Amino acid sequence: MKERVLKLLKNNYFIIILISLMLSCPLIVKGLVIAHDSVYHVSKAIGTVLSVKEGQFLPYIISNFANGFGYSWNLFYPPISTYGVIFFRIFSNSYINGVKLLLVATIILSGIFMYNLMYDITKNKMIALLSAIIYITAPYRLTVIYIRMAIGEIISFVFIPLVFHGLYNIFNQNCKKHWYLVIGACGLALTHNISTLLTIIPAVIYVLFNIKKVFTKKIFLTLLIDALFMVGIVAFFYGPMMEAKFSCDYSVFDDGKMGTLEDMHQHSVYISQLIFGKMQRGISGYLSDPENISKDMCFAIGLQILIPLLFTPFVYKKIDVKKRKLYLITLITGLFLLFATTNLFPWTSMPSVFAFIQFPYRFLFISTFLLSTISAVNIVKIFKEIKFYQVIILCCLILVYIFPLVRLASMDKNHDETVHSEIDVVNEDTDRTDNCAYFEYLPSKAKISYLANRSQDAIILSGNTNITEQEKNKSYMKLKVENTTENADIELPYVYYPGYQVTLNGNTLPIKESDNGFISISLDQNSNGEIIVNYAGTLIQKISFIISLLVVMIFIIYTILFERKYRQNYTN
Repeated sequence: MKERVLKLLKNNYFIIILISLMLSCPLIVKGLVIAHDSVYHVSKAIGTVLSVKEGQFLPYIISNFANGFGYSWNLFYPPISTYGVIFFRIFSNSYINGVKLLLVATIILSGIFMYNLMYDITKNKMIALLSAIIYITAPYRLTVIYIRMAIGEIISFVFIPLVFHGLYNIFNQNCKKHWYLVIGACGLALTHNISTLLTIIPAVIYVLFNIKKVFTKKIFLTLLIDALFMVGIVAFFYGPMMEAKFSCDYSVFDDGKMGTLEDMHQHSVYISQLIFGKMQRGISGYLSDPENISKDMCFAIGLQILIPLLFTPFVYKKIDVKKRKLYLITLITGLFLLFATTNLFPWTSMPSVFAFIQFPYRFLFISTFLLSTISAVNIVKIFKEIKFYQVIILCCLILVYIFPLVRLASMDKNHDETVHSEIDVVNEDTDRTDNCAYFEYLPSKAKISYLANRSQDAIILSGNTNITEQEKNKSYMKLKVENTTENADIELPYVYYPGYQVTLNGNTLPIKESDNGFISISLDQNSNGEIIVNYAGTLIQKISFIISLLVVMIFIIYTILFERKYRQNYTN
């Protein structure tokens, strides 16, 4: 028995899981984590389930949001965070606990995937273990969880090691596990758009680093096949999103809505905050605010990363000659992206497209990943031999250092998740609600004041007709029109999103966007009868879903056959 316990304690995966559970301690307490975005992720999950219960096969519209006029998160925000909460809700008694279980899973999986990546590269278990530990204990990682609760970014930490594991495998290991790239890239793309685009930077650098290999037949075909799989798998999300973008102007795509270059500069941080940042709650304050440092959340890169980086000049020559270029490019890229978070970076001189990032500190997501690997290598290489008990001591020191940030977690023990199932009341004096956040996904024409004061009835915008017997039930509505003596335009009590179906006496009517950002229809003279409105989805939505489903099935079959063939060739 004693030997089994000792063997378990020396298992690297067990150590990663144990430390992950320690970092998750605050989640044991009852209640919802009080953080910037916590409530939005609960509301998205609840709203999505409500949409399914209403009969939406593809649950894009949440009918009780936006004052009951319908609001769509799922057309624009990648789905894994939402469906992840719903999945873990199955194993708990609330959506709030579903959020917590999802967070615990992300810490564990990101540590395991980082370990596998670094072990594959270095064949050194201590480097792999230290990389995983440094990665999951990095201050920014815990800030994103306990202060920001940006679940999209939190889950992204899981997939970025898979992306680079796949790339490394393609260029250095005969493509035997190249499907890691597909899983990692699709996971990122279906989790968080900004994190995906940020990951492209080091990924492109790594590909350019191996550009000569790209044009070899096997690698080129592998990358092409993986790219086709990626496009097909994510089609169910990006197809409908692009359809929505081109069918109507939505606020999320408006210039300056999500941020400007001046905002980027104002939200950058001081180098002192990266090195000596306090373990404190807060926001991202403006540089122009003289008290911004006292208001800012923790932006520290972490001593477990910074101190080992100081050993770099002494370690570089100890690196295997074949791995030196990889070591150097990882280090330089990580430091450059770290520099991009600071006020010294010329954000106001960059192309305006970069404003979509909103906050420069998001580059800490990438730099934390890259520099965690360098720090682990440096720790092991600076000593001729590092033993398991020394790693455990180091883990304890890191936990002591990082726990003040973990203790900042605070819980709202009285949050009632059932409020998200009720009508999301919009007040014209506010710019946000718990269910719609800051209304980024409304049509550009839709105004908060109009949503706050509009009735739930259909409205005659022009022409002459009578509307009677109106019955609205969430995303379904029935009404009658009569005495239409001239052409008329009617605005229906639904925010404009593609997919609504409107029929008059069984005949489909085309829908368009009104000047208020709502659905409107046009009636010809003498049009009389029953109008029925429901959300049926679009043809593109349905085709995109079918494409993704088929590609996922093909990918699974392909991967199984590829693995079987590879093993046969290897054993023979």
